[in-house]
Order: sequence, then structure tokens, then C-alpha cells
Amino acid sequence: MFSAMRRDDWPERMAKAVREHRTLPFTWGQSDCGVFFSDVAWAMTDEDPMLIFGRWNSEQSALKALVRAEVTSVKEYLDANLERIPASAARRGDAGYNREISSLSCPAIIVGREAISRNPDGWIRIPITQLDTVYRIG
Repeated sequence: MFSAMRRDDWPERMAKAVREHRTLPFTWGQSDCGVFFSDVAWAMTDEDPMLIFGRWNSEQSALKALVRAEVTSVKEYLDANLERIPASAARRGDAGYNREISSLSCPAIIVGREAISRNPDGWIRIPITQLDTVYRIG
């Protein structure tokens, strides 16, 4: 179970990780939704909830990472390893999903009144009122 505590300076570190990813083009295994989620969680807690998946560099190798981790989706893994909380308890830095997800979808990071993530088509913005599943990060 991922139960890391947030660092004292987590707001600054989270903001820096988000800023850095916003400058990068989508690239599998370098700046995709999984690396974004992983980097932000690491910045806030010094722990990586996605470590089990190892490295990937394409959609196909990301799917193989799911097989190595013995799960059918990232959400399945996170449901078993992160604390789920009610959406009403979500705060900045927590992460969540809406209903439109695939096996490789990673949760969006809450940055205020919305959560952000990315896919090959660009950045995704989800109002927090539309999050169906929310996880506590730290």
C-alpha cells in the first residue's frame, strides 16, 4: 500500500513538476500520463506509486508493463494500493479518474477546482466534480 507522507515543501515541488511537464511534448515513457502522475507523486512524497511498472517507451511496452505487474489496468493496481477517498475530501495534489478511462489511463492530478492529465492528443482538464474515483496522495 502506497502510504507516503507529503513533504513540508510539497506545494512548491508539485507546482514545479507540473510546470516541467507542461513544457514537454507527449512522449511514451518520458512525458505521458503515467510519468506525469509518477513525477508529481514523487515530487510531493519522495515515493513513486508507479515503480512496479518499470519503464516503457511505447503504448505496446506500457501494456506489457501491466502484464508484468499482473494487473489489467493502472486503475486496478491503484485501487489495490492507494487509499480511496470521497471526492468531497479531495485536496490539491490528490489524484482521480472520471468514467472515461482505458487500461493505460492514469489518474489526473488535482490542481485546484480541476484535475489535469495528458494523452497523445494533449492536456486533459476534468472538473473535480466529475471525478468518480479519488485517491489520497500523501
